[in-house]
Amino acid sequence: MSLAQVGAIEYVFKPVQIAEIIDDAITDMIPLVNEKNLTIRKDVPDGLPDIKGDRDKLTDLFTHLIDNAVKFTPSGVITVEAHEVEDGIHIKVSDTGIGVARDVIPKLFQKFYQVDPSIRRKYGGTGLGLYICKTIVDAHNGNIWVESEENVGTTVHVKLPG
Repeated sequence: MSLAQVGAIEYVFKPVQIAEIIDDAITDMIPLVNEKNLTIRKDVPDGLPDIKGDRDKLTDLFTHLIDNAVKFTPSGVITVEAHEVEDGIHIKVSDTGIGVARDVIPKLFQKFYQVDPSIRRKYGGTGLGLYICKTIVDAHNGNIWVESEENVGTTVHVKLPG
């Protein structure tokens, strides 16, 4: 998805099952997970309530978050969790990767932000990924935030209203 497309995105909101969307995103990423010899764990209970969302955009969101986790995890585990909370569903994508410095976290969702130019060279990317993720979450009236510790890993939280 390009920056020009971000501003022109049209959403189609329908009842969707977040477990199916997460399954689709994980399935899309299995070749990359296997190529890097990582483990992916899923903790998504059956029977989560439907939410009102755009299936394709939410699939893009979680595919990107899992792709980031894989990209920045040289070895270890990627975990995708979803749980019902009082006012919606809370999804976490966690990794055991390189992590991000605490002072950088507030900048991660800015357009074209790169943690470090050497990171871009090593891992690729345009600096639009998390900005696009935030745009999708905002369109769903949700919240997205990051917790991270350098050399320990990162967890991206997404909370979507029910």
